[in-house]
Amino acid sequence: MEKDLSREVHKAEWKVKEQKLQDDIQTLREKLLLLGRERSSPDHRRYSMLDPSALDSEVSRLRQRLLCTEDALRNALEHNQQVDKLVQAMRRHPDKSQVK
Repeated sequence: MEKDLSREVHKAEWKVKEQKLQDDIQTLREKLLLLGRERSSPDHRRYSMLDPSALDSEVSRLRQRLLCTEDALRNALEHNQQVDKLVQAMRRHPDKSQVK
C-alpha cells in the first residue's frame, strides 16, 4: 500500500513537471511570435528603443531556451513512460519486486 502511494506521488510530481514545461514552451513561443512581429513591423525602426542586433540576439536566446525546454519535456515524458512500464511490470510480478 505504501509503495502504491509512493508511486502515485511520484507520478503526480512528474505530471506537474510536464505541465510546467508545456506552459514554459507556450510562453516562449508567444514571446518569439511577438518579437517576430515587432521585428517585421514597418514602424519598428522608428519606435523601437531596441537595437536591431539586440532584438536578433533576444530572439536567438529565446529560441535556444525553447529548444532546451522542449528537450527537458521530452526527457520528462520518456522518464515517465519508463516509470509507468516499471510499475506495470511490478504489478504483474509482485513477488519479484519485494525485497528479501
